[in-house]
Amino acid sequence: MRKNRIKRVLLQMTLILAAAASLYGCGRDGKVISDPEGAAAGTQKNQALGRYAESDVPLPEGVTYDSGLGFLEGPDGRPVLFARKEKNGTAEFTAYLLSEDLTWEEKECGWLNQLGLKYENSSIGITFGEDHNMYAVYSEGEDQEVISRHHVVAAGDWEYGQELDLPVLLETSEYGYKYYPRSITALENGNLIFSSGNNIYLYDAAGQQRLAELPGDGSSYFASGSQFYVIDEASKNLILYDGEDGKERTRYPLDLNQYFGTRALVRENGDISLLSVAGIQVLKSGSGIWEQIVEGKSNTMGSPKYYATGFTAGSQEDYFIYYNSMDETNKLSHYVYYPDMPVEPEKELTIFSLSDNNTIRQAVSEYQIENPNVKIDFQPLLEEGSAAVADDYIRTLNAELLAGEGPDILILDGLSEESYIEKGVLADITDEIERLTASGDFLANIAKECRVDGRIYSVPVRIGLPMTFGRKEALKEAGQLSSLADFVHAHETGQVFGTVDRDAFLSFYADAFLNDIVKEGDVVEETELTEFLTNMKRIIDGSEVSDGTREKRPSSIWGLLEKGTYLYSSEINGFYEFGQGASIIEQAQGELEADVILINETYVPYGTIGITKASKNQDLAIGFLQTVLSEDVQRSDFYDGFAVNQNALEFLCTVERTSADAYGGTIPGADGRTYDMKIGWPSEPLRRRMTEFCKTVKHSAGRNWKVKQILLEYSKDYFGGTASLEDAVKKLMTKLTLYLQE
Repeated sequence: MRKNRIKRVLLQMTLILAAAASLYGCGRDGKVISDPEGAAAGTQKNQALGRYAESDVPLPEGVTYDSGLGFLEGPDGRPVLFARKEKNGTAEFTAYLLSEDLTWEEKECGWLNQLGLKYENSSIGITFGEDHNMYAVYSEGEDQEVISRHHVVAAGDWEYGQELDLPVLLETSEYGYKYYPRSITALENGNLIFSSGNNIYLYDAAGQQRLAELPGDGSSYFASGSQFYVIDEASKNLILYDGEDGKERTRYPLDLNQYFGTRALVRENGDISLLSVAGIQVLKSGSGIWEQIVEGKSNTMGSPKYYATGFTAGSQEDYFIYYNSMDETNKLSHYVYYPDMPVEPEKELTIFSLSDNNTIRQAVSEYQIENPNVKIDFQPLLEEGSAAVADDYIRTLNAELLAGEGPDILILDGLSEESYIEKGVLADITDEIERLTASGDFLANIAKECRVDGRIYSVPVRIGLPMTFGRKEALKEAGQLSSLADFVHAHETGQVFGTVDRDAFLSFYADAFLNDIVKEGDVVEETELTEFLTNMKRIIDGSEVSDGTREKRPSSIWGLLEKGTYLYSSEINGFYEFGQGASIIEQAQGELEADVILINETYVPYGTIGITKASKNQDLAIGFLQTVLSEDVQRSDFYDGFAVNQNALEFLCTVERTSADAYGGTIPGADGRTYDMKIGWPSEPLRRRMTEFCKTVKHSAGRNWKVKQILLEYSKDYFGGTASLEDAVKKLMTKLTLYLQE
């Protein structure tokens, strides 16, 4: 298998460890076969066999993100999915048991339907206890966090349930009821266990006597017989507790980078299976060593879009995982071990990137699910190393590329895109992008801006929009730097923008106007550079500059209402990030009437992707490009930019997403009114405006990330007042010209 020499040179030991951990089906009793073609050539290649593969299980009709309540092991050992639907304002509950042939058996849940819960207040936490009873926890009020009392219903069959009289749930404090468990379950001995707040509690079966109170902030738990396990994030351990007195019996160290959503189960033979974004690990009964059996990054487990909400085992050492997603969809995946599938996929596709990108990660996950014979090596380098060695990586990369070697795909953020195009490193992808543009799978205006001498060699996978929010009379002057500088100069210092972070402020406007400074053909326009520096100096001198203290921190967007500032500039990376500004626009009427404008018809490219001409896997690389630009991947909002797939962008424009709503309280406005400080999914008219901005932007913030860094670095003395304008321009012209001519 070919290895990326960049990593071999700089991270040799890291690669050795990574290779050992990247086996997709290690630890099972895999077979080893010989390669007859290799034998015929005088060599013999041994290939280990045995790997888990993922497939989707169709959900019962009508079960959606909103209606699905819980996926768990049911009373007869089969996986069961609980769901609800509305019937005359009341919640009607149904259970669906999954059979061996992956069909669903429907069960009416009389034990839940007898509660007569209103549909809008029917969120229930359901468990199956080790005592073979089903348990459900629900709240009697709308506020399920603190004020409301929780009720627990137990059922020995599907038809009838009985509310448990648990005195513990009646305990109160000055703020309301003390406990608000999301679920309660029973051990084999009948004792009850639940979490509430920052603790995990063990009670006797009657809920009268507390047997143990354990710290559990950030932890999750699961039962096994008359004992229980806690996945403890604080100590990074899986801890086994006695179910009689709650005393610790054993702990098993965990090595996880992320604990959110971690789940576990115990099989009949005592083996523990642990699910996390890293994949599935197994701790065999009597062993103290975790064994990786499923690699998370090769499937949905490692997807930034999905998060697991249910985890069960099948009868044949297989697994089922129920997922919800960031874009309010759901699915059920089945993981089956195939003894004849090669441990390592037959082909490898390498992606070089300096920094991480969730859209790329989602594409990697989806591509590998659809192409199990392909392994994608995507390990962002600055995630492994540090910014201090970025130049070392780039130099090594450049040497490989110029020698006709290196990765198959480049994520060009932070790299010299123009230089790679000029030196013939990148493959021509014009035909593919034109096909995607014609089908509505790529924005035509972005494709047009990506052309170099009429051809396309790279495209962004997301875009950001540099925008300014503010009072309408101020926005009239905010679109051009010269008129903006005049407007700031005519007002008191700090009145227009409030307090600004100088570096972030300069970076924002460099993104918006860099296209005017560096023209096509890498020509630096001295006049435009001089005007940019002059106007930015006037704007910054007319603003309060943050010194990093709490008392003088940068003004937030809420300063438009709270302090009566005139303008606020920010790069908006999706509909959700537009939520605060949308809230202000929708609330501020009269004297503080607010609106938003796009600056200089500019977009900021993110995750710019290109295929290297030397790649031996051109077809695979094109397939990955199609995946990352596909409507399915682009419909997800990872807060890393707007979709460049036109169909996905139009879809997101029509979505109403109430789960995005978040409130921070009320604030007094500068006009004497009170405003709600909130984030929410923008209204349809404002989403439509954002969509039209994305479809009409004309200028990229620049294919050359390094140009902006040089501009910011060598203008510091001028903005700090220790260098003249003439000296700053002269130095920048020299630095930029030399760099662009390399």
